[in-house]
Amino acid sequence: MAKEENRHYKILIVEDEESPRDYLKTIVENLGFQLVGLAKSYDEAIACAQQNFPDIALCDIKLYDYKDGVDVAHTLKSMGEVSVIFLTAFSDLQTREKALAVNPASYLLKDQINDVILDIHLQIALKNLTEKSSSESKVSNGKLFAWDRGVYHIIETKDILYVQANNTSCLIYSRKNIYDVNQKFGEIVTHLQTNGIQQVGKSYAINLDNIIAFDKGFTYVEIDLEGINDKVKSNIQRVINVSKSYRSDLKSKMLI
Repeated sequence: MAKEENRHYKILIVEDEESPRDYLKTIVENLGFQLVGLAKSYDEAIACAQQNFPDIALCDIKLYDYKDGVDVAHTLKSMGEVSVIFLTAFSDLQTREKALAVNPASYLLKDQINDVILDIHLQIALKNLTEKSSSESKVSNGKLFAWDRGVYHIIETKDILYVQANNTSCLIYSRKNIYDVNQKFGEIVTHLQTNGIQQVGKSYAINLDNIIAFDKGFTYVEIDLEGINDKVKSNIQRVINVSKSYRSDLKSKMLI
């Protein structure tokens, strides 16, 4: 996977020793991934995940803590869909069996880790994660149940302002929140088409009910910002361009 694609994936590092933690941080950042947390303990790891849930957790097994890396893995997997790669200096049977019980994506000995080896195992973990995240989203009773790594985000379709493609995932902007959903733009838009969400370009689909203005040639539309959460408003695009191939369809949908 190219470096520019790696930046769409989030990595959490759980390691209680400074030297290996810094080494992993350097590799992860050089490979282009988003580093969403450096944790030295179970409590720090879970706090990081609650703020920004990772796609992959690189976990040391033995932590100087009342809970170890296997406990971290258990809790992360209960929170959502995540791949765990264990990194350890221990290869004894007892440690291996304890680690394998949580179905990790991989188990690496620290003295074998370099940038190439870690990149290979990260790509394998991402491939498995992507295959698990199938198009399980659905719309029911005016609500979008957006499937994202083991968790359903429940979003009122009437509150959706627009959907934006974000490489292999998509961003859903609603009046209350912004959702970063680990599903392809086309899959989400397909679910929403019967609820007034109209694609207007390669990377955008808008809610027709939230359009308050447009130009004569339908080259752009303006979004209604009234009643939007302040956090959302500061990140919203008020004006969205309409690609030429979508203009006539948009015009007919709006009965103009």
